[in-house]
Amino acid sequence: LAKGLAGVPGIEIDPAGVETNILVIRIPGAAAAEFAGRLKAQGVLVLPTGADTVRAVTNLEVKAADIPRAIEAFRKARGVNAA
Repeated sequence: LAKGLAGVPGIEIDPAGVETNILVIRIPGAAAAEFAGRLKAQGVLVLPTGADTVRAVTNLEVKAADIPRAIEAFRKARGVNAA
């Protein structure tokens, strides 16, 4: 997930710094709560943790096939067309 999100314009995350299933993702210029709402509308739940940061956590319910869908949801929530 971190590697995929790192390739989305307007999303800041360093995959090399991710050591667990918890991701802290920065969305510069976006309000975290509003961004989280746009993701929720697409079925992806994150927690706003700061003005422009959200936390995402994968668990056993998140399957490998869910990751591309989550990345696409971040792209859409950020207003980025698919690559």
